[in-house]
Parts: sequence; structure tokens; C-alpha cells
Amino acid sequence: MTKVAIVISDMHLHFWEHYNQDGDRISTTLEFLEGIFKKAERSDVPILFAGDLFHTPEGLKSPTINAVYPELIKLFYRYPSVHFYAISGNHDQYTKNYLNKPSISYVGGLANSIKNFHLLDMSGYTFKNGLSIYGIPYLYLNTDIDLALMEATNFFVKQPSLNILLMHTTITGSTDTNGYEVREASISKTALEGIADLTLVGHIHKHQKMAKGVYHIGSSVHVKVSDEGYTPVYLDIYMTGSSLKVVTKEVTPVKIFKTYTDVKEKDDSPNTMWVHKIAKDDTSQRVDDEPTDIQDLEALMKSYLKTLEVKDKKIKAAAYDILEKTTQHDTSL
Repeated sequence: MTKVAIVISDMHLHFWEHYNQDGDRISTTLEFLEGIFKKAERSDVPILFAGDLFHTPEGLKSPTINAVYPELIKLFYRYPSVHFYAISGNHDQYTKNYLNKPSISYVGGLANSIKNFHLLDMSGYTFKNGLSIYGIPYLYLNTDIDLALMEATNFFVKQPSLNILLMHTTITGSTDTNGYEVREASISKTALEGIADLTLVGHIHKHQKMAKGVYHIGSSVHVKVSDEGYTPVYLDIYMTGSSLKVVTKEVTPVKIFKTYTDVKEKDDSPNTMWVHKIAKDDTSQRVDDEPTDIQDLEALMKSYLKTLEVKDKKIKAAAYDILEKTTQHDTSL
């Protein structure tokens, strides 16, 4: 059994406004990333990344650029043998992304400026060991996803080897770290079965196996308050005979969210991001900066649409899109 790749996803590098003393959330995420580079160098394998390297899709702010770009360049300088193959997530894209009208991608910008950083949006690559990879970036509302999957299939047919499909989307039936089923434009797991030996999908932050050979990778760091109690992961991929094997490696998050209702519950751990949670029976307090989880809002939206008896799929999709756009600017998400 030979290791052939390390897979990570959804890092959401960002100079957060909340729970980010001295920029430690971004620095600890970069420390984790360096640890992955070290492992890749020792094993002589590439890193595969399934989208959302950054967090703010409309434009990177100067603090994020100043904190991230120099450190990324240093990583590739320190580990010159490591190659990084990435696709663009929705948070990496400047505008709505379509097959016939691609958005500017910040991941693409890095690929244009760093030698060993490779963009895989709607393209593929075959390694010397015979492993082939193909990447499908986030497509707005999964528009033309069937055409994108056909492109991937055509690429793999020409490669007589084991293969991995990287995507950034939602698989129907997946749940997020808060336990809620994700309600947004999605693709069925049956539509993904058999296209590749492994289909590894970013976007949803909870690691989960959706079907044979089909996985939501999950985030390797805590991004949202609802990640509390969830242990992030990264994946080691092994080639064993005529198949690929996924080995899930748990990560002890360097910065974790915990909620409290009584200040006595708190400790002074520098790695804990404490969030004040108001007790259900306490109406005397209000916490203005407590992050709102989009899945809670989506549940309310679903109930609202059901009450209004809205059945048109386009109207429903537009409503969820507005909700997503509204919450993207909450830097606590």
C-alpha cells in the first residue's frame, strides 16, 4: 500500500473580526497548513485541495493579503518538492461562476504566481505513478454540473489508471457540523457514483461518506461557532493494487469554538474561542456579536416558503441565494 496524496479542504483564510486576538486565527491555520506541507514532503506526495482557501469572495482585504501571501510563498520555498493542486470554492470566486462565464479566482491568481501551485478548475493531470486527478470548481447553483461531470468522465476515459475527482459542491442528504441537513442546490450521490475511483468534495465542513467512493472531505479547522465539538480531519489517500483507499486522520484543532452561559465555565486556554450563549430562559441579556449559523436561518427559510406554499424551484433557489449572500458578510461564519 503506497500513499499517493494528502487531501484537505475549506481553510477559509481570513483576518476575522471576532475571536481573533492578534490575528491568531489566521496564523494557527497557516501553522496547520505548514504541518501538511511537512507530511507531504516526507511522503513525497502532492497536496490536493478542494476549495475555499480564502473566505471573502467579493475581495480580499489588506490584512488578509498581508498575513497570507508572504507565508504561502515561504511555504513553497521551504518545501520545494511539494506540489499543491487546487480547485476554486465559492469563497474563492469574485463573481457567480459558470462554465461559459468563469469567475476570477484568487486560487487562480496564486497558481499564476507560484511555480508548484496548480489550478485544476475544469482540467486534469496524470502523475507518473498513474494516478489521475480532475477538478470541478464551485458552479453557481450547480448550473451545467452535468456538462462538467461529462468533461471529467471524458478525461478519465483517456487515462488507463486510478483516478480522483475533486469537486466543491453540496451532495444531497449531507449534514453540516451542527447536525442540520444542508438545504441548498445539490447533486445526488447516485449521480457521482462510478465517475471516478474516488470523488472527494469540498464545501460542507463535516467529513462524511456519502456513497461508495464518494466523500465530503470536511474542513480541517474550526471556521464557525457550530463547529463546536466537531473534530476536523484531513485525508491520506493510498494506492493498493487496483484500488484507492481513504484513511481519515483526525486533527486536534489549534483554535476551537466553545460556548458558555456562565462565565465560570470558561478557562484561560489560548486555543479556545469562547462564545457567550444566552440561556433559553434568560431574556435579560443580548449578545450582538454572537455568530448566526446559516443552517438555522435556512431552516426558518424552508418553513417560511412552505407556509407560503412556494413550489417553484427557481424561486426557492433565489431565496436561498439571497440568504447565503446576506450571511457571507458576517465574518463570524
